[in-house]
Amino acid sequence: MVHAEEVNAPAMERADMRQNPESTVEDAAAIEKLDGDHLFKNMLDVAPQTQVEYVSSNYARLPWELEDPDIVFERTALYIASLKDILDGSTAARMGAEHSVWAATCSIYFSNLIEGAGLSLSDTHKLCVKILKGEPVGLEENRSNSRQSRTEVLQHAEAFRYLYTEMVTEGKPLDFLILQETHRILMTDMVREDGKKVGAGIFRTEPCNAGQHQFPFPAAIVGSLRWLLHQYNWREHEQDSDPFELAAWLSYEFVAIHPFDDGNGRMSRLLMNMVLLSRGLAFPVALGFSSGHRQAKQQYLQCIRNAQARQGNTNRLATIILYAYQSVVGSFFENVRLVAPDELPDRLSSISKLTAQPR
Repeated sequence: MVHAEEVNAPAMERADMRQNPESTVEDAAAIEKLDGDHLFKNMLDVAPQTQVEYVSSNYARLPWELEDPDIVFERTALYIASLKDILDGSTAARMGAEHSVWAATCSIYFSNLIEGAGLSLSDTHKLCVKILKGEPVGLEENRSNSRQSRTEVLQHAEAFRYLYTEMVTEGKPLDFLILQETHRILMTDMVREDGKKVGAGIFRTEPCNAGQHQFPFPAAIVGSLRWLLHQYNWREHEQDSDPFELAAWLSYEFVAIHPFDDGNGRMSRLLMNMVLLSRGLAFPVALGFSSGHRQAKQQYLQCIRNAQARQGNTNRLATIILYAYQSVVGSFFENVRLVAPDELPDRLSSISKLTAQPR
């Protein structure tokens, strides 16, 4: 039997790697650089999976969206297929790598925003570009930002980079150590709302709840995570599975376990993006892309509460992930259309046929 203390031990042993915020930033260089270039240099090397069949039960009409999910899915599938047509070394490929950095920035910004953390989008972008390219960044580089807010962005970007390297670049199965190391990077030296220091990389030892919703007791965390990891790694090998549904499922089931005392929401959204990226979808998603950041938190939390009320049915969450991905991949191809129109894939000439159906 594996006890929480035993699973927590490796994270405790690694704690001396980051004694303070300064060392946290310096350790960014320890995360292996990819050919001396940014994280997404070879984003198209992970070929998009084979075409996925639309399953209506995986999605739901959202009251704040005008288009039906089937229309959005069809358009998005066409975009995904078109990623295969981007030639290595082309202007479009270079734009795609830079767009991935921008998309990662937005995902980090909106994920922090949902938690009331982080910096402005422009300041987040300045930091994320450096971190995702493997460049060192000092905490004191811009004294106009609070140390806490700046650290929240830096460590979020480092956690993104680490998880991408483990799950996407190296293709490792998701396990306890990857989860704990990601959380340690993300939450080192963070403080909870009650003033206590967050146990970075350590599973919680106290009961917790969100309103009237009770999360699993600490004694059940290891068993619940073991089940989740087994189910995910098994489902991840089913290449014809719906990546948006799988991303929603993993994200929700992780946050429903709530294994850490803080940072579970940000962790769940990092995992959500790694599912998409590991399937060759090229760009991370920001849940505020399709609806605007002012509504993003409310809509996201609505989807989480909806899943809680419906015994874990994540079709609404899968739908907002789908819509967000349509936005990020669509904006990439629109940029290609403007900058390098000769490199726009021919199959996108039919995109106008996929018209929206207003409510």
